[in-house]
Amino acid sequence: MSGVAPPRTLLRDNGGMAATLHVPLAERLRPRSLDDVIGQTHLLGPGMPLRLAFESGRPHSCILWGPPGSGKTTLARALAHGVAGTFQRIQFTSDLLPSDVIGLSAYNERLGDFEFKPGPVFANIVLAADMDANTNVTLGKNIRIMRTNNNNK
Repeated sequence: MSGVAPPRTLLRDNGGMAATLHVPLAERLRPRSLDDVIGQTHLLGPGMPLRLAFESGRPHSCILWGPPGSGKTTLARALAHGVAGTFQRIQFTSDLLPSDVIGLSAYNERLGDFEFKPGPVFANIVLAADMDANTNVTLGKNIRIMRTNNNNK
């Protein structure tokens, strides 16, 4: 697999001694590019819709639907990597607030002013997980927010 990530090593100073933490094997084996994804050839094979969209450099909005564990998040991460973009995942729980999606302005004491902290919707690739867990009103509002931001990019 060409996209297998090498083990990352994080060093922490433990009183002069460095502790090494390794990324789990499952994370290292996760596909990093479209070519590394096994299956889904009806979408990702040569000349297929998702591959064409991402090879164009201008990916479009789409719905990745499937049961848990079918690779939706992994595919979205690989697509973001393929366009050298950023990836964020939003878990659509019933207590999700608009500020959880678009971000918020917070007061920065050091600057003496408000500072905007962008939410995950400002990433290039956004995976909206479990959208069906919301009411239709909440779902409609969040889709509108994501559509508006997508058109501003």
